[in-house]
Amino acid sequence: MTARPSSPRRRAVVIGASVAGLLCAAAVSRHFDEVHVVDRDRRPRGLSARGGVPHARHSHILLHPGCVAVEALLPGAMAGLQAAGAAYGPASSRLVIHLGGGPIDLRTTDLAVLALGREALEGELRRQTQTLPGITFHWRTSVLDVRLDGGRRVVGVRATSLDDGQIADLEADLVVDASGRTSHIVDTLAGYGIPAPPVDRVRVDGWYVTRRFTLSPGRARPEALGELATIIQTTPGVLRRTAVLCRVDSRTWSVSMAGYGGERAPAELPGFRDFAQELSGPIVPVLADLVPDGDPVVFRLPNLVRRRFDRLDDPPAGLVVVGDAVCTVDAAGGIGMSLAAVQALALREALEAVPLRKVPREAYRRSAGTLDLAWRGALSRHVPATGDGVVIDRHVRQVLAAAEHDPVLGLAFSRVAHLQAEPHTLLAPPLAQRALAAAPSA
Repeated sequence: MTARPSSPRRRAVVIGASVAGLLCAAAVSRHFDEVHVVDRDRRPRGLSARGGVPHARHSHILLHPGCVAVEALLPGAMAGLQAAGAAYGPASSRLVIHLGGGPIDLRTTDLAVLALGREALEGELRRQTQTLPGITFHWRTSVLDVRLDGGRRVVGVRATSLDDGQIADLEADLVVDASGRTSHIVDTLAGYGIPAPPVDRVRVDGWYVTRRFTLSPGRARPEALGELATIIQTTPGVLRRTAVLCRVDSRTWSVSMAGYGGERAPAELPGFRDFAQELSGPIVPVLADLVPDGDPVVFRLPNLVRRRFDRLDDPPAGLVVVGDAVCTVDAAGGIGMSLAAVQALALREALEAVPLRKVPREAYRRSAGTLDLAWRGALSRHVPATGDGVVIDRHVRQVLAAAEHDPVLGLAFSRVAHLQAEPHTLLAPPLAQRALAAAPSA
C-alpha cells in the first residue's frame, strides 16, 4: 500500500465496508483502475454482517429509491438478493403501515420495497462488489488520517494494520468516507484549517430493542403480518413509540421496538410485549403467535444529525463523505440504507458529469434533494408543531386517517414515505378535499 497513482483517476479509497461503502466502491469502480476498501473488522464469512455493525440484527428494509439505486450500481442485485432470501416487490402487496389506526390503503402503489436480514443483505452486496474488476478489500485495517495537499486536494490516507500495527500510506485520487457515525472527517478538516460544515442536530433520545422470532412449526404467516414488513407507529404527531416487524427469511422475523423522549422498550420478553400495547395495529396478537429466537439487542440514537457538506464553500477536491456521517435519521421510516444507496448513485453520476476536482460538490448537490426529504420527514416525527404548523399537522392527520380507506390518499402517502414527494403534497387541494369528504360529520 505505498505506490503513488501515476495517471488521472487511477486509484480510489473507500473507508468502510458498510452498505454505503460497498455501494460507493461499485459506484467508482468503472472510473478508477484500483478501488481499495478499508475496514476495521475481520473479513466476514459468507453472507454475514461485519462485527462492527451494532445494529446488524435490527430490522432493515430498502425503500423504492434504494432499490432503484442498488440495481443501477450493481445490475442484477435485486435478483441476487432474492436468491439470498429477500422478499422484494411492490409495497402494495408486501408492506403494511399503521399510523395510529388501521392500515394505510396501499393497493395502488407500484413502488418497490425489499426486506432481508442485514447480515445476508450486506453479505450479498459484498459478494457482488467483490466480483467487480479492480476492487481490493483491506480487512482489520484502520484509517488514521485522510491526507490533504495543503487542505485543497486529497492525496490519500494513512492506515494501520490492527493485526501487526504496521502503518502505511495509501495514496489516492479520490477518498470516500463511508465510516458512518464514528467518522473523524470533521476533525481532519479542522486540522487543515477547513471550517466544519453546518450541522443540524435534534435530540430524540431514541432507544431501540430488537428481538427475532420464528413461526411456530406448521403455522402459516399471520394474515395481519405483511409479507415483507409491517410498520406501526403511535398516532401521527410527535413520535413516542414505533415498531417495525421485518422479514429476515421465510420463517424468521425481526421485531424492533423503538421509544423516543424517555420511552424505552424493555429487553426482556414480557416487558417487550407489554410495550406494544400502546401501539395500534396487530402487533400484540402477532407477537403472541411467534416464538422467540435468540437474545435481544439494544441500540441507542441520541440525536438526529445532518452535516451540510453540500454547503461547504470549497470542499476539498477528491474527498466525498456519505452515509451516516452526513445524515443520521431515526429508524421509523426505514430509510437509512436507502439514503446510502442514493448517495452512492449520486457519486457515480457526479464522476460521469464533471472533472474530479468538482465531484464532491456535484455529488452533494445530486443527493441533497433526497436527504432534504428524509430530514424534513424525520423532523415532522420528532419536533412539535407550533404556530401555523399546528393547523397543518391537524390536516395531515385527517389525510392519513382517510388514507386507511382511500387508495388515492394511500398512494400519495406512499410517495412521501418513499422519498418521492414532499410531506406538504399531502395537503394539495384535491387530496385535502378527499380527506374532508371522508371525515365523519360533526
